[in-house]
Amino acid sequence: MNKRVKIFLFFIFLASLVHSNEKSIIEALSYLSLTTENLSIPYENLKRDSFNFLLCDDLLKKPQNVELVSENIKYLIEKFKYSALFNYIDKNRFSKQSYRIPTNFKPDLLSRDYRIPYFLIDSTIDDSIYYSQAEIYLNGCKDFYKEYNLVFFLNEVEKIFSLDSTGILKYFEENYTLFKKLGVDVIIDSVGEKSVYRIDKPNVIIVDFGGDDVYFAVNEGSLATGLKSIGGIIDFKGKDQYYGKGFDLGCGIFGVGFMIDKSGDDLYSSSFASIGSGFSGMGILFDDDGNDTYLSSGFSQGFGFTKGIGIIFDLKGNDGYFVENGMIDPREKNYHSHLSQGFGFGIRDIASGGVGILLDLSGNDFYKGEYFVQGSSYWFAFGLLYDSTGSDVYSARRYSQGAGTHLTTGALFDREGNDVYLSWGVSQGCGHDLSSGFLFDYFGDDVYKSDWLSIGAGNDNGNGILIDFEGNDKYFSLEENTLGYGNFSRNTFSIGILFDKDGKDLYNGKELKTLVKSNLGVLIDEK
Repeated sequence: MNKRVKIFLFFIFLASLVHSNEKSIIEALSYLSLTTENLSIPYENLKRDSFNFLLCDDLLKKPQNVELVSENIKYLIEKFKYSALFNYIDKNRFSKQSYRIPTNFKPDLLSRDYRIPYFLIDSTIDDSIYYSQAEIYLNGCKDFYKEYNLVFFLNEVEKIFSLDSTGILKYFEENYTLFKKLGVDVIIDSVGEKSVYRIDKPNVIIVDFGGDDVYFAVNEGSLATGLKSIGGIIDFKGKDQYYGKGFDLGCGIFGVGFMIDKSGDDLYSSSFASIGSGFSGMGILFDDDGNDTYLSSGFSQGFGFTKGIGIIFDLKGNDGYFVENGMIDPREKNYHSHLSQGFGFGIRDIASGGVGILLDLSGNDFYKGEYFVQGSSYWFAFGLLYDSTGSDVYSARRYSQGAGTHLTTGALFDREGNDVYLSWGVSQGCGHDLSSGFLFDYFGDDVYKSDWLSIGAGNDNGNGILIDFEGNDKYFSLEENTLGYGNFSRNTFSIGILFDKDGKDLYNGKELKTLVKSNLGVLIDEK
């Protein structure tokens, strides 16, 4: 084999390593005479805090890696490798192996004054109280992460996730002393009949083997809450109902809160900070099968606050994700800031954000929220909504459906189905103020509707990219700052890309071909 052939094969090999999204992003950028280097968000000169996740920083530097990052996250969640997931997000080091710590390490946290961050959901307090309470919380965060506390908890939770109904009994029998030292009460109902549980404190693990059960939180921060320890529910069978009061239903606060529901059409209902939410810890909700309903008011359904990771992983079923009521958003009367459904959040100029993940692998699903939902984020964070198959409906108002707002990254992936995306503005692949927002849809005849600054829009030095790979699609918008829009701000540009790679498509009822706009926006229709 001569040298020229070897070089050619080498470059073919390199190209095979590039994910389909990155290839399409490179192609789209070429229409603007740009490269992926032009996507990089400059943040090096900004004053930074010590709470950053390195993976979030890397996505700002290399936004084109968002598909690779999202697939790695998906892999680790599917394999229940939660310690490896934390290490990947925290240190930007991907490994398929669990993250191990010294065998002699044991947490000793129960006496420490770590606070539940109630200030996040209290709209009645003034700014001075908000920031003073935030400082107390963040001091606890610094102390918590000086040691291997979270990884220790995650290693135990990984063991629990790996066990069947026989192995789970043996595990808790053998580890009775450990959980006693961790301050965890274990309740086991092996009868398999309908049970009603009322839990009034965190760090309780319930194991239930059958029946249509009902679970009630008596207080906030109790049902399936890990506070400085581990709390959770393992329910093997039945149509179950879970009623929280906030900071529960798979909520980790300086610890790990988890839920495992193996089968049945289930209802998960709570208010704020619930249903897979992490606050300097990890919150996990795994539902294996069934047509499920998720109801909450905000900071929920895959929400990650500073140094926290929140996860919903729903494997099968036609599911409904609803965020309703909650905290009024000051920008628009009668609408609410929800920060949910794959949302990462930090406190601007104070503390970098966390990572929120909603992973749904099959079914015709419905997602509904208002402001800040559905694969979006705020301030040095990452929000991911990943839906694999099914014909889905996404309904939101603003800052949603693959939106990044203020030095952050948001992404929505939909792999298959005839999907409908409905929003009002700043959505559907929108990057605002030094941020990147992505929406990728791979197969199906889809509908996109948003009035302004959406559908592949970059604003104030942001990157907004929407790529639809296949299908006969329809796009609807009202204002000019949509459908591949970029603007000039602060002496440099923004990038907005709408790239439809295949199918017979309509844009506000008209057929269009590639259109390169001023200020680095582009609409590309290849077929």
